[in-house]
Amino acid sequence: MLKKIEQQEKQIWDDYFKEALSGAGQEMENSNLWWTISERDTISIVKELFGQKPFSVCEAGCGSGGSSFSLVQEMNVTELLLMDISNNALEYARKIASKNIKIPISYEQTSILSNPNIKQRYDFVWNTGLIEHYQTDDIITIVKNMLNMTTDNGVVMVGIPNKSSMAVCKARILGSKFGLKYLKFIPGYRNTTEIPYTNKHIKQILSTNFENHNIDIRFAGSPLFAGTPEFIVKFADVLVKCPRNAFLTYFIIKKGIQK
Repeated sequence: MLKKIEQQEKQIWDDYFKEALSGAGQEMENSNLWWTISERDTISIVKELFGQKPFSVCEAGCGSGGSSFSLVQEMNVTELLLMDISNNALEYARKIASKNIKIPISYEQTSILSNPNIKQRYDFVWNTGLIEHYQTDDIITIVKNMLNMTTDNGVVMVGIPNKSSMAVCKARILGSKFGLKYLKFIPGYRNTTEIPYTNKHIKQILSTNFENHNIDIRFAGSPLFAGTPEFIVKFADVLVKCPRNAFLTYFIIKKGIQK
């Protein structure tokens, strides 16, 4: 049985991807340059980890699965499992999956919080924009379950919106009661059920509970906010790459490497 928080998140993402399946909603905005930079930087981080070695991938909380599809197209991925609590998310992932992808792709409707019954192990288990919706105990459980799905020398990577970024500051305002009531006309994503964790807080949670594993931090995305004119986003991207106030913070847990 799903926990209350899981049921809440399932409903939110069912609604979100129901809208996306109809060709509307925020997901339609995610192809612009601001989002593309986040994806490009994310792929660069994974390339640092695996290079051109063959590796299997599980995205545990995949949403659209778009970033994992990009990994498949740019790297030597041997197989892909997309997991999500929302069946609508998985339907949308199936819809956008390129016919040019020749590797095996599996889709599993399940929750990474509920110890999913996935017997296979993967070299790279990851997600973006998931753990910040949960309390500390649940974050620990999620990461434990991800590690259990990872091969002995594999990598777990979790990404959160970076609280110190302009994008998250804007999203918090737009997602506030005031913003939802009076700022509906302003484009860009909105924080709803996200908990505003700092990078330091998440690093402390992971370091305290997974002290036998090496934990690194990387940054991805533009330091500007979603909705910034593209010529400004492009100019800023030329000036600086992946600053500490970039949109996303990734925490990388190398399972086979101890401190």
